[in-house]
Amino acid sequence: MNAAMRIAITMIGLILVSVSAHGSTISLSFERSTLFNNGLSEVGNISLTETGGGPTAFPRVEAGEFRFNVTSGNGMFGDELLGFCIDVTEALKSSGEYSIVAIEDYEPFNAIIGWIGNLYDSHYSNNFGSGGAAAAFQLALWEIIYDPASFNLNGGDFSATDSTNSFSSGHSLASTWLSSLND
Repeated sequence: MNAAMRIAITMIGLILVSVSAHGSTISLSFERSTLFNNGLSEVGNISLTETGGGPTAFPRVEAGEFRFNVTSGNGMFGDELLGFCIDVTEALKSSGEYSIVAIEDYEPFNAIIGWIGNLYDSHYSNNFGSGGAAAAFQLALWEIIYDPASFNLNGGDFSATDSTNSFSSGHSLASTWLSSLND
C-alpha cells in the first residue's frame, strides 16, 4: 500500500488514539530527523479557545506532516505511516501504542468528516514539495477540527497568527484552501 493510501485511510477512515483496553492496536516510533516529511514544515503561533474558557496560546508550533515508523501492528499500514496532528493540546510521544478506531465511532469527527475528506481530496499530496503546502494542510485541518463555523485562520475559536511571517506561506495557502471548501 503506498503512502498516500495509508494517510487517506488514517485521516479519513481511522483515528489513532491512546491505547485502551480493547480494539486493534498499532505501535509507532517517531524520529525527529524524519519529522514533517523530511523537514517540510513551518513554525508559527496558534491560539485555541475552548468552550467556556478564554484563549490559550501555543507559541512556536510546528505545522506539517509527521512520518512514523510502524514497529508492530496488524499489518494494515506496512512499515510507514504519514499523518497530521489533530489535537493541539496533546504533545507528540516519540513512541507508543495506539488503538485503531473507526472514524464513525469517534464522536468529535462526525460533523466534520466531509470537510476533512474534501480538504484531502482537493489539496493533499504525499510529495508536497514545500513546507508551506504541508503547513497549509495542517493549519486547514486544525481550522476544520476546532472552528468549523468560520473557516477563518485570523479569528474565532482557532487562529494562526500571520504576523512576522508566522507560518510563512502556509497561512495564506491554507486560507485559500479553506475558502474553496465553502464554495
